[in-house]
Amino acid sequence: MKLQELLTETGDNTVPFHIAKSGPDECRIDAPDIGLMTFLTRIGGQVFIDFSVGGRQDKTGSGNAFQIFATVGAILDKCLDRFINDQDIMVTFGADKLEPSRVKLYNRLAPRVTKILGPSWRFTHGNERPGFPVKNYMWIRRPESLNEVAVASTWITNLVYTRKTKTLTMALNNGRRYAIKGISRQSFERWKDSPSKGKYFHQHIRNTFNIDRIR
Repeated sequence: MKLQELLTETGDNTVPFHIAKSGPDECRIDAPDIGLMTFLTRIGGQVFIDFSVGGRQDKTGSGNAFQIFATVGAILDKCLDRFINDQDIMVTFGADKLEPSRVKLYNRLAPRVTKILGPSWRFTHGNERPGFPVKNYMWIRRPESLNEVAVASTWITNLVYTRKTKTLTMALNNGRRYAIKGISRQSFERWKDSPSKGKYFHQHIRNTFNIDRIR
């Protein structure tokens, strides 16, 4: 199947879902129309993704593979970035190699998760040892240091983000500098990658975070 046909079919097959259980270290999102439950669980800085269909986690070949793929993808688009915090260092899921439908689904989901997590995460296949029954998919947070980014903007000259304090420093072309507190690394990445840094500031930063002038 061509990529465009796949995207069209999966997009047309998403079914309604809702958050059934939510806590600091666990979240369950249900799509009852297809018996799908998606789980996000945190253990010691590691976030695990899993799902079950019809109450079973060992079978996915139930004849509605496109609905499952489309819905799990939509759930991750909406919920994964919100669930992850700045202390998490790994995101992972795994599929039994004896269940090709789940492996196929996860192979398609992996690029989507990479896009959701952004450039501060590095994808690795994880455990691929011959004879090992599970195929793992892992994303590791890249080593963190002070990030200074020269940006193309008419009035913002650079952005500096420190993950430990969740503080972003914004420098303007008039020499002034501002500290923006409480901003996440994901927000920093989205701002850095936005086509207009000034527009992003006014739409998403200015009235959302505490901003202090430091020079």
